Amino acid sequence: MPTADQSNATAQDLTTTALKQWDKLQTGFLTEEVYNPTESFPRRPWIDEPSGSLPFDEQGGQALGIIGTVTIVLDFYVPNGMDGVIKWISCNTVFPFNNFSGDLVWQILQNGRAIRNFDNIRAEKGTIQIPRPISPIRIYSGDHIQFVVNHVANVALNGQIVCSLNGYFYPNQGLS
Repeated sequence: MPTADQSNATAQDLTTTALKQWDKLQTGFLTEEVYNPTESFPRRPWIDEPSGSLPFDEQGGQALGIIGTVTIVLDFYVPNGMDGVIKWISCNTVFPFNNFSGDLVWQILQNGRAIRNFDNIRAEKGTIQIPRPISPIRIYSGDHIQFVVNHVANVALNGQIVCSLNGYFYPNQGLS
């Protein structure tokens, strides 16, 4: 346990240091030290695009199939040795369509399975020129990615469906 003299000396040292810093602050000579604890942690490439990443802008258009059919509008594979992130989407019709009518349902598929929150898109989103930003969708080496539309109802709907998926690929070696 420190003695009274040691405690008093420590208090005086702290007071002296604080007064010196106050004086520097008043005269404009205090430089603020910045401590950033995140510098020692690796950046997560699925949140912050790493340098050396490869952007992709996959676009597709297909004629709408008859009622009861699923039309593949966009279809690609993630390159081997790369993982990726989808950050923007668009899905539109080139013909008059009432959003949320239930006539059309878009889905983004990863290896044949619908991606959560992108399994029941009932309204047009974004455009090819200005895609809609979304929460990042992680995709992995060799994944088969598809953007499909299901023509559920309304025989009067006829024309082109246009979709896009935009993001980037990054090397997956040593990253988790």
